Amino acid sequence: MVVAVARYCASRVLRLVVTSLRTPRRVILVGRTSSGEPVILRPPRLSDASTWRAIRIADRSAIEPFWLTDERSWESRHRERVWIHEWLWSRAEAKADRIVRTVIEVGGRFAGQCDLWIQPHDKRGELSIWVDSRLSGRGIGAAAGRLIVGYAFDELDLARVTAPIDVDNVNSSRLVRGIGLVREGTMVSYLSVGGRRRDHDLWAVSAQSWERYPSAEL
Repeated sequence: MVVAVARYCASRVLRLVVTSLRTPRRVILVGRTSSGEPVILRPPRLSDASTWRAIRIADRSAIEPFWLTDERSWESRHRERVWIHEWLWSRAEAKADRIVRTVIEVGGRFAGQCDLWIQPHDKRGELSIWVDSRLSGRGIGAAAGRLIVGYAFDELDLARVTAPIDVDNVNSSRLVRGIGLVREGTMVSYLSVGGRRRDHDLWAVSAQSWERYPSAEL
């Protein structure tokens, strides 16, 4: 699952600062894993920057092979100013109903991110999830995914949610299958991730086929 990281641009940030004076819709979702562990999706905070950076740097080997190719180093892509820029940018996008960006919180700590990228004109959303590797195996990603997909259909009235996943990203494929998405096919040479042009499977679920059941522990 892929999230594009915008370049840091002073003029763009200035424009976003002005735009961000208006408050976007505040989304807080609460759920549980199959073992009963609480999982919260909340808006990102500027104070999350250092924790986000530390986790992403530590988990580079797990994330970078499936993340959008970028000419910058992994470290420079995760400077605190990048988090600040993305925070401002996502507020502006949220006001335009083009994104729901959330932090996954478990036990009061930053545990990852769960985003929904929205195409308002055709009522379609694209799912993106990553979770701190130290918390793997507890069903946290599945719980977060079900919360955001349920929100997409119940509150945003979207018709379809998709997730393009690298064909070698077994863990992500298993996660989305567990929350109800279906593999529809393979898109050849779809995205450049980790410095390589890669095939991606298209996973999707429609509002009509969406079923609610407790998130499986993955």
